[in-house]
Amino acid sequence: MKSPFRVMKMSMAAVMSVSLLGACSQSGGSEGSSSEEKVELVFQHIGGTVPAQVTLLDEMAKEFSSQNPGVTVKIVNVGWGEAYSMFQRQLTVGQAPDLVMLNGQWASEYQRLGAFAPVNDYVSQEMLNQFLESGFDSVKGEDGKYYGVPWDGSVWGFFYRTDLFEEAGLDPNNPPETWEELLEYAQKLTKGDQYGLAFPAAGWEPDDYVLPFFWQAGNDVIVREGNFWRPTINNESGLAVAKYIYDLSNTYNVMPKTVTGMDWEATMNSFISGNTAMMFNGMWASGSLKANPNLDGKWATAPSPAGPAGKAVLGYPNTLSITEQSKHKEIAGKFLEFIFTGEKPTYYDKFAEVTSVVGWTKDFATTEFAQDPIMKPFVDQVSISRNRPLAPKYEEFRQLHFNAAIQKLIQGQLTPEQFVSDMHTRLEELMGK
Repeated sequence: MKSPFRVMKMSMAAVMSVSLLGACSQSGGSEGSSSEEKVELVFQHIGGTVPAQVTLLDEMAKEFSSQNPGVTVKIVNVGWGEAYSMFQRQLTVGQAPDLVMLNGQWASEYQRLGAFAPVNDYVSQEMLNQFLESGFDSVKGEDGKYYGVPWDGSVWGFFYRTDLFEEAGLDPNNPPETWEELLEYAQKLTKGDQYGLAFPAAGWEPDDYVLPFFWQAGNDVIVREGNFWRPTINNESGLAVAKYIYDLSNTYNVMPKTVTGMDWEATMNSFISGNTAMMFNGMWASGSLKANPNLDGKWATAPSPAGPAGKAVLGYPNTLSITEQSKHKEIAGKFLEFIFTGEKPTYYDKFAEVTSVVGWTKDFATTEFAQDPIMKPFVDQVSISRNRPLAPKYEEFRQLHFNAAIQKLIQGQLTPEQFVSDMHTRLEELMGK
């Protein structure tokens, strides 16, 4: 989540490599490895910056190895900024890990390229039945099989400083519920070097926070019609969103233009320091906020304000997939069973808690962690959460065009009219008219 990264287009040769080099794997060995043969199962995970998470993953790997003599689980942590392109390169040269974590939109793209094995063949139906069906949206193939399982689920939502609400004469028990109230509150909370609102808009993050505004306005940005994808961004509802975002920093000055250089962590730190009174951020930020004793009793979370078309938030699970190139698919499936099943709390439950995210299972909402007043608004919004558009070239669009244009809109370098027109054109160019 730290920095932008360059899109590397998968050429036809690379796509062919996924199929032709399927027999190759950095793990070595063979599918029919005996229990006495030493096997290294490579699990490529996006993360490594949260100490409690790293500790739990290491514990999980060691415990599985102790129960399965001869098997070693190697956890490879990679950054969000490199995960997409790294996996692409690994596929191309036949060096894919056995298990890989990706976000939903990326997983959808690679699933269509045949990069994953169907997990139905390697795990029990009982394990699959415990997940919310929406968790498979990005990894369900046309054959009805699942090419991955839900991992840590995130919901992006709303945080506010209750102490700053009181100072501004606002009721801390009544956060804003609509766009109009959000702007009204932000104006009352803006003074001196304190801004009423902020959201991360640096690097590759801007569309995480602007997409929900489009959905709340009733605009899907791009929709599928048969075998084609049609942009919807350049219409009345799309323009309303662009004007709202533009006005926050350029007309009403309730959001600093410097958010274009602030990632989720920098935005959180501004919230902690009191320079930001309300923020949109990922639910994982709550873990760091809870750990800060100086904020005790000074902040809260709430459902995201609704737009003209109602409520909607960004929220989806990342995925874990067994790669088609893996020579240890059976063992990888056994490892997944180990993570997701067994005595409660499972390792999956523990991972969700230490990472402050949603477990995408049917019973997660009933857990003590999910019922915590800070976490509950996020968990309650799972039912209205949406993934990024699963259009084949959306990742390319967001990296090359959308995020940069959002930054220019916030900076006042693009008018709302230019923004929606340009983005519509870019989408048409990528998707074909």
